[in-house]
Amino acid sequence: MGKVYVATKDDLNQTRIDLAARFAVAEQSGSGATQVYNSDADGTPVGRVVFDCVLRDGYVKANGATVNSASQDYPRLVEFVLNHPELLAADEDAYAANTALYMYNVTSDVMTLPNYIGQVMQGGNAVVSVEAGLPNITGVNDVYYVGQHEPGQCVYDKTTDMYMRGTGAIRCYSPNYSYLRNRGMSTNSDNTRVLFGYSDFDASRCSLIYGASSTVQPPAITLIPQIRY
Repeated sequence: MGKVYVATKDDLNQTRIDLAARFAVAEQSGSGATQVYNSDADGTPVGRVVFDCVLRDGYVKANGATVNSASQDYPRLVEFVLNHPELLAADEDAYAANTALYMYNVTSDVMTLPNYIGQVMQGGNAVVSVEAGLPNITGVNDVYYVGQHEPGQCVYDKTTDMYMRGTGAIRCYSPNYSYLRNRGMSTNSDNTRVLFGYSDFDASRCSLIYGASSTVQPPAITLIPQIRY
């Protein structure tokens, strides 16, 4: 992907100047496009993201679309973004890693909008897109112990009825002892005993997030994410 997608700081500053001059001319001519970039007559700031069941007038979908002639069609939104450089991705790679940002090429006057499709909102200290994920599940199973130990000599927790060889999400239960020759196996004359038990796997032992829901995707209603321009 191409690097240095956004033009230099001088180019951005010149774009701000050009937009300011355009607004001044519009105001002198009595055009309706005289609102300052940061607010509308109803108090809605330009750049505000809302979710609604229909696309409102004066809003554009936050769906990652690429807009040509951006400063002509959405001059106030371009001005808003240029005045908030923290919302600008430096290049296509940076945008791919954080699609909550804008991308703007001053030279070609092309803007890529943020993409909120398929995302849920959560609080944070910056505008960042977060990848889906779940905590890892780990455990060790060492339930079968071979040796010359009688039951009373084994490491066994009578309170939990557990032979303490399972860790993490794995738990081991109910050790039993059998002679190898009684199971049809070859054995030495000393009748070496083998501890037989069973184990189970329960991810909630690692994190309470497991078992709290029947699905990773909870029931939801999707609305149209859109940006005031």
